Amino acid sequence: MTSLSEVGVRAAIDNSQKPARASQRPQAISDRFVASALRRLREGKPLRRRFQPWGRVNIERQLPFLVVYRKHSRRDDPNTFRLVIGEASYLLAPGDRKNHRSVSELVRGIAATFTEEFGAFLLVEVWAGLDDDGASESNGLSDKTGLTILRPKGCRLHSTVDVLD
Repeated sequence: MTSLSEVGVRAAIDNSQKPARASQRPQAISDRFVASALRRLREGKPLRRRFQPWGRVNIERQLPFLVVYRKHSRRDDPNTFRLVIGEASYLLAPGDRKNHRSVSELVRGIAATFTEEFGAFLLVEVWAGLDDDGASESNGLSDKTGLTILRPKGCRLHSTVDVLD
């Protein structure tokens, strides 16, 4: 049986339902979309947009981080996106090659905008791992954990990053 919270989450990201207002209609992640989104962020406005074929960006206020989930195009992963939708700044995006450039431009633009504002920016990407057979865990849980921290050369936070690594 599906709970009401599951129905609400599905409805929130389901692009097949027609929204009430034109501004809520899912859009392609085009250059125009990226420019419009970044303009809103520079103006200090919240950003809540859905896009085709799947996903949305939700930034409630200016924050020095973004949590990203890219939906795998060839593997069923029905629940991992739920880990990020509770955050105040997140992006759910299609993970296919067709959308890679535009999603990358959006993320780079968000990072540049908030780095300028805060002096630093944290990007966290979440994805489901594979079990030993190369299949996604059916229950969404895994015995394996992993964390990779990427930083630019010359990063002043070496000791902090070394502790976390």
